[in-house]
Amino acid sequence: MVDKLEDHVSEFDHGMVINKILESQFVEEIISFSENYIQLQTQNRNFNSSQMPFKDTYFSTAFQSAFASYLNRSVKDHTMAEILGRSTEKIMRKGIQAYSEVQIKDYIENITNLFTYMEDKDLFIDVYRWGLARRLLDNKIGSFEYEREFIGRIKMSCGPQYTRKIEGMLSDSNAEIDFINEFQKSNECGDIFIDFDLKVLTDGYWPSFKSPPIILPKEMSQWVDVFNKYYTNKNKMKHLSWSYMHGTCHVKSIFNAKEYDLILTTYQTSIIVLFNEAEELSFTQIWETLKTEEGLLKNMLKSLSCRRYKILVKTGDQKVVVGDDVFKVNENFKNKLKVITIPAPMIKETFNKEKVDIDRTHAIGNKKI
Repeated sequence: MVDKLEDHVSEFDHGMVINKILESQFVEEIISFSENYIQLQTQNRNFNSSQMPFKDTYFSTAFQSAFASYLNRSVKDHTMAEILGRSTEKIMRKGIQAYSEVQIKDYIENITNLFTYMEDKDLFIDVYRWGLARRLLDNKIGSFEYEREFIGRIKMSCGPQYTRKIEGMLSDSNAEIDFINEFQKSNECGDIFIDFDLKVLTDGYWPSFKSPPIILPKEMSQWVDVFNKYYTNKNKMKHLSWSYMHGTCHVKSIFNAKEYDLILTTYQTSIIVLFNEAEELSFTQIWETLKTEEGLLKNMLKSLSCRRYKILVKTGDQKVVVGDDVFKVNENFKNKLKVITIPAPMIKETFNKEKVDIDRTHAIGNKKI
């Protein structure tokens, strides 16, 4: 009986194709599967031990061994830790807008139970931490309450080593509102008027985001300089490094006597602002001014001149950006919308599985016996 149980758990179907459509269904199957066997364990414990001597130990050991083996297999090129981490990101991002309170709480409980069986706990946490970072930076947290409940359950079941960085991220987010209010009430801003929001992230807690270099136009850089001075005076032993990857700007523009509110990335805005002082600019002139990556600049210019919302017009091929293109403001731009979000090319960001493996190796190598 025990042997058959162990074989059945180990051989539970892993053959479902993993893709964006079927992955959530696959996770539901895993959760349902685990719930059934946890229920069997509970029923097993309730049997009279005189009727089934030693049954609890044998049954539980067989289940735990087999289920751990099952849960730590790879599916295609994905580990179960990655799959469950992405699923948790989806649930937490959508939150109560897409799921009921009961559904979220049940999911948190089930994932916490599965987490105890994972060998790649640090990989799951890294996937979750990347997702949490994006949710915090994009202001798309479904519910802080559920985030804290999930983290608290992980901490209680497996220890604070898995949650320390995540707790630090949430602590940074809680502190940022007071910090920004203090800065706005200070006299540091002087004659610089700008409506802004920023997040001060503690190095070591947050993932390392890719942030291509750029020299900001003076309209933006002078504010950065002011905040740098304020922060340094308040925190003598700390140093700021700026990441513009997740920056968003609301730029008020006028085309054909109509005012628009353009929502742009920091990189797109840095390009647009240059045309306040120049009627036209070549690709080379923009590149030499901003000193950012060539490929990134071409993609950003393409999003402004070759896509749906042509804020700029360019010479040459209207589908690609090349080094000898010349750009100027599209004076004929018009749109029914007043607030327009200009889509920007995505800079691929993801957790680094190799780095997780290296960190794990270091942790093992530094462990004291």
